[in-house]
Amino acid sequence: MRKPWVHLGAVVMSLALVGLRVAATTRAGPRTAAADDRRRGQQRDDSGGRRRRCRRHGGRARGHEGHHPAGELSDDFKTRLNDAWVAAGNEPLKDYNYAAETYDAIVIIALAAEKAKTDGIDYAKEINGITRDGDKCDDFASCKAIIDKGGDPDYDGLSGPLEFNGAGEPMQASYGVLQFGSDNRLDDSLTTYEQVTAPASADIPDVAVEGTRTGDGELKIGSILPQTGSLAFLGPPEFARFDLAIADINEAGGVLGKPVVGIKGDSVTPPPTP
Repeated sequence: MRKPWVHLGAVVMSLALVGLRVAATTRAGPRTAAADDRRRGQQRDDSGGRRRRCRRHGGRARGHEGHHPAGELSDDFKTRLNDAWVAAGNEPLKDYNYAAETYDAIVIIALAAEKAKTDGIDYAKEINGITRDGDKCDDFASCKAIIDKGGDPDYDGLSGPLEFNGAGEPMQASYGVLQFGSDNRLDDSLTTYEQVTAPASADIPDVAVEGTRTGDGELKIGSILPQTGSLAFLGPPEFARFDLAIADINEAGGVLGKPVVGIKGDSVTPPPTP
């Protein structure tokens, strides 16, 4: 029997990867050091030959840039996120990769369920509309207030204005332009952010929602995010944002009159039990 969880991982990756796809349709970025390495079949890491050569020759990577799905987060927001994560018994965050996308995915799901008045499959019909063509709002509480008054919220998230098309892909997104400094390492102080919009042709009509699952009145959001394995370094900011988003939603009254339940899973498949 399939459990009535909303799968968060796919939504997070949709927000993150489409950010890059939108960027690719609107700006042809310059060649990057990472792309050059891939073309030459080389790897760029702390132990790799090319990075060692760059260090010896001093600053050869300086000026090279790469693009990464990201929005500019305020210092207040970063502090709030890190403090909540540390208060839960974790080590301080080292970065904020995909934190905004994770947070926005949860808020959109929660608002869609609130608008649909169900945590069953019908909530999916409201997801695209939550992000466009309504009254602007930028957090769960203010968007829910619009819904409570019979209105239609247009959620602008931490990762950008979003504006989902009929397939649930953002029409607007942001990405970070990362640059190498004189020490041949990425220099955060040089990072800039670009807001981009997909062409009008990408704004396709809504795709019909399929399914018959009914809800039980309690929204459960399950995450499949990296806790272990080679991508575990991406996990902390995503889990921190997962926790904070659910806490913010529940502080604002939850969904359908009940607290939202978060269920965390590891995206790495464990080895079979002997």
